[in-house]
Amino acid sequence: MDSANATKTSSMSGLRPFGVAPILPAQREKISCSVPGFSDLEPLDLIGKYVHFLDRSLITPVTPDPQAYDAKVVAVHLGSLEDGIETSLLLKKCDDAEALNYVNVSDLTVQSLLR
Repeated sequence: MDSANATKTSSMSGLRPFGVAPILPAQREKISCSVPGFSDLEPLDLIGKYVHFLDRSLITPVTPDPQAYDAKVVAVHLGSLEDGIETSLLLKKCDDAEALNYVNVSDLTVQSLLR
């Protein structure tokens, strides 16, 4: 009889032990945004969307201005600021379908939502 129910999921499998709080960040980082009507955006809301970004991570002495480009947000990496890990987006640039790059949220400004 026990072997007949061996693959059945326990009704208690999704519960945490009493007194154990879930580990969630107190406040997630937001992406600065210059789109009218939005002040900041949740990174998770951008997954799968095409966005026109202004990227300050590409600033060098040769290119002192932030670069703008269109990219699809493929994934979000939620970091822990307490541990020095920033939240970042995995971006696929529209002009280079092969390249995927993580960019810290603090380096990005959303200029417009494309689709």
